[in-house]
Amino acid sequence: MKVDQIINGFKVIKETELKDINSVVYEMEHLKSGAKLCFIKNDDNNKTFSITFKKLPSNDTGVFHILEHCVLNGSKKYPVKEPFVELLKSSMQTFLNAMTSTDYTTYPISSRNDKDFMNLISVYLDAVFNPLLHENPNIFYQEGWHYEVDEDNNLTYNGVVFNEMKGAYSSIDDTLINNINKTLFPNNCYQYDGGGNPENITDLSYEEFVNTHKKYYHPSNSKIILDGDIKNLEEILTFIDEEYLSKYDKQETTFEIDVQEEVEAKVVEYEYELNKEEPIENRTVVAIAKIVSNYDETVKNMAWQLLANYLVSNNDSKFTKAILDSGLAEDVEFDLMDGCMQPWVVLVLRNTEKENIDKALDVLKSVTKEILKEGLDKKKILSSLYALEFKIKEKSELSGLIHSSNVIKAWNYGDDPTLRFHYTKYINELKEKLEEGYFEKLLEEFIFSDNLCTIIAKPSHEIASKRIENEKSKLASKKEELGDIAEIIKLNENLIAYQQEPNSEEALNTLPKLTLEDVGKDIEDFPHQDERIKGVDVLNYQNDNLGISYLNLYFNLAGIKKEQLPYIGFFNTLFGRLDTEKYTVEDLQSELKTYVGALKFGLDSFEGNDDKEICYPTLSVQLSFLDENIDRTIELVLEMMHNTVFSKEKILPILKQDNEFARQIVISSGHALAMSRVNSHISSKGVFTEYTVGNEFTKWLQDFDKNYEEKIDDFIEVCNLFKEILFAKDRLTISTNYEDKSKIEKLITSLSTVEANKANVRYPLVAGRKEKYVIPGGVSYVGFACKREASEDPLYLLLMHSLTYDYLWNEVRVKNGAYGSGSVLRKAGLLTMYSYRDPNPINTIEIMENCYKHFEEIDDSADITSLIIGALSSADPLLTTKNKILTYDSLYFRGITYEERMKNREAILKATAKDLKDHAEYMKEWLEDKYICVVGNAETLNNLDDYTDIKGE
Repeated sequence: MKVDQIINGFKVIKETELKDINSVVYEMEHLKSGAKLCFIKNDDNNKTFSITFKKLPSNDTGVFHILEHCVLNGSKKYPVKEPFVELLKSSMQTFLNAMTSTDYTTYPISSRNDKDFMNLISVYLDAVFNPLLHENPNIFYQEGWHYEVDEDNNLTYNGVVFNEMKGAYSSIDDTLINNINKTLFPNNCYQYDGGGNPENITDLSYEEFVNTHKKYYHPSNSKIILDGDIKNLEEILTFIDEEYLSKYDKQETTFEIDVQEEVEAKVVEYEYELNKEEPIENRTVVAIAKIVSNYDETVKNMAWQLLANYLVSNNDSKFTKAILDSGLAEDVEFDLMDGCMQPWVVLVLRNTEKENIDKALDVLKSVTKEILKEGLDKKKILSSLYALEFKIKEKSELSGLIHSSNVIKAWNYGDDPTLRFHYTKYINELKEKLEEGYFEKLLEEFIFSDNLCTIIAKPSHEIASKRIENEKSKLASKKEELGDIAEIIKLNENLIAYQQEPNSEEALNTLPKLTLEDVGKDIEDFPHQDERIKGVDVLNYQNDNLGISYLNLYFNLAGIKKEQLPYIGFFNTLFGRLDTEKYTVEDLQSELKTYVGALKFGLDSFEGNDDKEICYPTLSVQLSFLDENIDRTIELVLEMMHNTVFSKEKILPILKQDNEFARQIVISSGHALAMSRVNSHISSKGVFTEYTVGNEFTKWLQDFDKNYEEKIDDFIEVCNLFKEILFAKDRLTISTNYEDKSKIEKLITSLSTVEANKANVRYPLVAGRKEKYVIPGGVSYVGFACKREASEDPLYLLLMHSLTYDYLWNEVRVKNGAYGSGSVLRKAGLLTMYSYRDPNPINTIEIMENCYKHFEEIDDSADITSLIIGALSSADPLLTTKNKILTYDSLYFRGITYEERMKNREAILKATAKDLKDHAEYMKEWLEDKYICVVGNAETLNNLDDYTDIKGE
């Protein structure tokens, strides 16, 4: 391609070589419609497409978020109720979704298969330009919001986005960001919550919703991105031109965002919900924020991110240590938020009191004065730059998606789409600025600013009751205003009829489809060569010679009893957060960033292939590094394993921070707690998870915090024992693609020689059948599990795919209004189902209890080719070298061979609808041994009288 060349209606405007990402970028414009297109040409076989529309919200109704959902619910060319889920079921996609940001909505897809890639582009383009939402209001009522009538003839709200945002507004971090945006940007679109405030979503009318689509979803307001090794570019451009863009004339609408002038200092207070049994003291969260730059000040924004990391990355960092030592808060965060036209910096104080704010600021001002006087530790800033350079070199799975995101963050404001990709240039500029006092000046301008805005989130035991009463009052007023609710009843009848009506064969046949020949009979193999080095099993993988290698150490935890697992859970989190004998934590972090690309201490247990009663539990150390840094990498990891200093003074703040993190995770991801809990009743792996990261672990952390002085000496003694007995070569299995085995041998000879036997473990299962866990917020989460004898059924993956996308999606999400649902079915005879941000968990439980009926109702003669393709695709995900190694390590520990995987694949390829139908009785028997956990607010859980509270406060 050449500049000024016209290709199928597109004019090439600019060509830019980007050496930092090994790509050439072609910027184009469609002459007739005004649509912009950016082609990022590189050798990535995972091809990416996205189409993005700029948006300017003018209220908190979340209209653009609801549009994001609704445009994927059928179009003129593809009049299927939910082509999105049909594609999830049937395509070979490696990514398929849509996202709403602060000032744009984007629709990205990716696939390694050329035919599939074209199919996905076709469905997405028809979805955004020709959605059925204009003719069918039921799409809006389902995905956005609608009234329902309960058994007492009272009105209630329901809708997928409504419930999604109810869940989001349970998170203090989400509400904090929303209040910061309202405070910093009172005069432009950023003051509004693009996702929608649940209190305002129900003010959105269908008419406003439709008109917003007409206004914003025009090619002139679109930006199309193609990324990867796209050999049929002209074919794609011809298709986009002839099928869509050529049907539109260019519009001059630009949707400019007003620049926000700096606001004067102000204080804003609001309340967030806290469970009544939780103490309210020292639970205030404070955010201090200020606009600091523009989107195009790339070097400045990178500098802010490096500076923030320097100040708060660990408990010995300048700001964090000062605040912890002062006792004015339990944690401090500092970050740049750059997902908008004018990035802003925020300083967050967690678990404090309002009267501490000025004192805390004085402490930070004092620290800043010291920094200004002495200067920053340049070595530590440079170490963060080295870490950034490694991240750029190491390929990620969805690099095309990352490229697309970076393009939009400049292109959306009419700027050069390649603005954010000149990494080497920016890093060199930052190194120069480091010597010029640039970072110190940024900090000074923020901390000593007269225009800092303060947002105070105060805990409340009453806000939940107020929220519920306000919603009931609003609904009662609406009912009184209407007088007759017959129209609402009729609307719901129409909606239910729409949801229950299956897609016609004619409609389904409009969707572009793959054939089994497109999938292929073989699966990718990534074999390892096994050898013994100094008595240790080593799995050697192929090295792709890119200069980056991976080393994984798996230490078997046989001999550790169930009651000791919480100790392991916390012990595992402390590495890299405490001093060692040789390094302070600050210096250790600096060394790690300089020489180790990535380091992760983790816990996992690998389930037996056929026996759910056993698992292979491990503490793992996962390392990524440049080949030339192997010696320093090994030296640093050995220093951490053998010489971490478990200090009474330094463990306490980490414990408090982890307790708060665990509390927030439960609120935002209650399905994880529910799943962990029910899995602990059915498998050893589930017990391991429950006691190392689940509710039992959380209870242990809370008790440790409450009785710290009494328990800390014992904990430190246990940690020192763990260091000696766990990091032993007798417990070790290694996987790596690093080729010089003399280095591996050196590592092994440096480990403990305490004798141990690697073994599978059988943990006693956790008792309980029906449980509930109270959290603040307006939605719930369900975990549902059942077990039976281990199965040799090779179709378990196909069953799970059908259960998730054919049944749970339709029953739990579409009809019941939950934001998400899914299932996990494992060959060892274990089935787990879950719901996410669920308005009616009682309905969901009934749906899950009756899931066998889905298989009873399958038509024997139905064509399940698409379901087979989707199931096989999910078993062959897109993986980088790093994650391939981790995946094949898991297969090794679980005893799953390539031959077995091929046997299962062949069985799935030959499967028929009758094979699925024949599983109905099998599923019914499975469901007889069931376990349920519901996580939700007190009002909802009060209706579950026969459930036991497991919170254990």
